[in-house]
Amino acid sequence: MGQFQTSRFYMDYGDFVAGRGFTINGVTGPDEYTALINNNTYTNLMVKDQLEFLVASLTEEISTQFDVTDNEIKQWKQAAKQMYIHRTDSALIGQDDSFLTKGKWPFEATNEAQYPLLLHFHPMKIYQKQVLKQADLILAMVLQSERFTAEEKLVNYDYYEPLTTHDSSLSPATHAIIAAELDRMEQAVSFFYYTARTDLDDYHHNVKDGVHTAAMAGSWLAIVYGFAGLRIKNGNLHFQPKLPKEWTSYQFRITFQGRLIEVTTNLKGTTYRLIHGETISIFSDNNSVQL
Repeated sequence: MGQFQTSRFYMDYGDFVAGRGFTINGVTGPDEYTALINNNTYTNLMVKDQLEFLVASLTEEISTQFDVTDNEIKQWKQAAKQMYIHRTDSALIGQDDSFLTKGKWPFEATNEAQYPLLLHFHPMKIYQKQVLKQADLILAMVLQSERFTAEEKLVNYDYYEPLTTHDSSLSPATHAIIAAELDRMEQAVSFFYYTARTDLDDYHHNVKDGVHTAAMAGSWLAIVYGFAGLRIKNGNLHFQPKLPKEWTSYQFRITFQGRLIEVTTNLKGTTYRLIHGETISIFSDNNSVQL
């Protein structure tokens, strides 16, 4: 039910613009230091994904139940196909329509005591600059991984990470995942420890108000999606395991399609064990493994 409501909302809120395609203007993406902009890449890609999934999932019975018309389906398909993404002549992608046209935040003139920025600068000052509170386009590269090339991930990580303050506890885990994928293992490990120790070391000076449960979950994500390289492609589990040089091992369990699978990576390599459920094929470093 929710997918029909939101998809109809997107069609009402967005517009087909000649020369651009389907645009979604007047939004704020994950980055809280960039507000009320047009065509946030993360938002547009997530909407594109939802529309494609909805159309692929439709049956005659469902269409009848929710009064879906042929014209409505046609519009959803067209919007998904023509979704506007702010690409440039290079592999660099705009976080939104205007981000790359702004001046960069004067990091060299900002001292440590002035972070987080939102507590020391007016929002309008922050909104004028290229500066991020947390992962935005980088988050899209985690959740919509297959829609980006390896070159795009590398170019955009190198561009956006230095502009990110990580004032949000949600940010380090996402960057750890992409850094590991790009073999920037020192950065990946650093981001992992940051998210794992967010409350232990009170990095944000607010543990007195409660713990950061999302950062706790981020520690798990950094290992599973980052170092172990978990991705789901065409309904199959894919792993690209890597072991940080400072570590001797890591281990975790995941539930997937009714199976409980244990993954162990150590100095000898990676092993996979089916603990519960029917036989399943997974992929490790692009090689099929039968469990």
